[in-house]
Amino acid sequence: MLYSHSFLDMRNFLFLWICIACSTSLWSQDFCATQLNEDNVSSYIAYTNYLKSFPAREGQQTSYLVPVSIHSIGSSSEDYLSFYEMVNILCEVNDDFSTTGIQFFLSQEPLYHLNSQLSIIEPDNYLNALSSLTATYNISNTLNIYFTEIKNNTDGTVLCGAAPFPSWEDLFLNGRGGIIMNTNCKSAAGKTLTHELGHHFNLLHTFETSTGRELVTRQSGMANCEYAGDGFCDTPADTKNYSCPYANSGEKDPLGIIYEPDWSNFMSYYGSNCLSHFSTEQSAHMMAVLENDPKRNIYLQFPNIYSLPEATEILSPSAGSTMPVNEILAKWTPATEATWYSVVLKKLSGAILYSGITQETELVIQLANAFSNQQVLLEVSPINERYFCSNNVVNQRFSLGAPTSVYQDFIDGVSFKFVPNPVSNGKSVVARFNAGFYGNAQVEVVDLYGNILSSKPIYILKGENNLDIDTQSLTAGIYLVNLITEKGNVARKLVIE
Repeated sequence: MLYSHSFLDMRNFLFLWICIACSTSLWSQDFCATQLNEDNVSSYIAYTNYLKSFPAREGQQTSYLVPVSIHSIGSSSEDYLSFYEMVNILCEVNDDFSTTGIQFFLSQEPLYHLNSQLSIIEPDNYLNALSSLTATYNISNTLNIYFTEIKNNTDGTVLCGAAPFPSWEDLFLNGRGGIIMNTNCKSAAGKTLTHELGHHFNLLHTFETSTGRELVTRQSGMANCEYAGDGFCDTPADTKNYSCPYANSGEKDPLGIIYEPDWSNFMSYYGSNCLSHFSTEQSAHMMAVLENDPKRNIYLQFPNIYSLPEATEILSPSAGSTMPVNEILAKWTPATEATWYSVVLKKLSGAILYSGITQETELVIQLANAFSNQQVLLEVSPINERYFCSNNVVNQRFSLGAPTSVYQDFIDGVSFKFVPNPVSNGKSVVARFNAGFYGNAQVEVVDLYGNILSSKPIYILKGENNLDIDTQSLTAGIYLVNLITEKGNVARKLVIE
């Protein structure tokens, strides 16, 4: 279907806030409480009239990148989704959108917000919650996605996500768009977010009936697909159904014809395992909204300056080696164009034992003793804001041995030194030392009169440690830096020029 005016006219009677409720594997009974009323209908009609000026874009092959700002809300850090989980969700979304001409990239590293008032949302208050989230945390010119906990409905159903049409943003969201996602729906998060993004770009459910029930027939003179249902003629008439695959129970349209829906369309309510595509007309409509709607084409102003990262090389563990299960040193070479590194340790069966994303080129992984005496695979993938889905993955196979049972408890004072030393005022200096244990410590900078000028807690890693010392507030002179640990103390002289 072309981007037709008749399709836009019929939207005057639609629900404006589209939400989706689902369980971890199937959409449960949906929960949409907000409808068009006398307070918002005029605004929506005005928006619809503007949409009539959208040009048809059939046959165009242009593709676009949309910047995404991901937020995780919690009352403590335990409530947050991990960076790794968020990236995996967005990777699934990009795969779902691969035929639409739209792809999503990270505007920055995910943002974490401690906010007890917005960390648990009542299902009937998600609109106010999203309004508060956008007013507080919105990153301009990007698509903001907020992960927080949403309580179950009183009937036990789960609201996994919600997204407003563009026309509601001026009414309720201070002109800021956004999508709210339920952290309790991790297993279905990818398909839920894909569905909500469809609403964000003005798509309706395939079973929409607010303008009349769509007929199954596509016969000229009888079909009503351009103004009933979701307004697209390449999405078959649908009935609200949650089975996956679709189980025909004899449901019929107003003419008595049995429905034959597309139960793989992302905008339906069939099981998440069944959903696999947008239709051609749905894709064209989303592209037209992105190009022409000023609430959406602001995304195209955000710079995309990223290139595909080069591959890295795993330095540790070496192939075929054995490492203690509670002290696995993972180390790799830096990769050009990489912002972060995705690190996964898994069994040969594929079961993941550890996953994370880091800016560093090494880390120590500690597993429970029960995982010893088996072969595993370490995977490292250099990623950045644009390329974060299994790019240039390298792997190393090795074995997990028995845990190290005896740690040499020492601070190697001989190796404790500053680089450089002396150092010019305001320049960075690194304290390097070796430790024989993991533990908490304190670093103090003291002047020659014994005055403590600064003090901060650190966590010591077994092996080589590198600690940045802040010299911004230090004038020229001689200072002592004390490293205070539960195993002993070390002091060294630092000269500021």
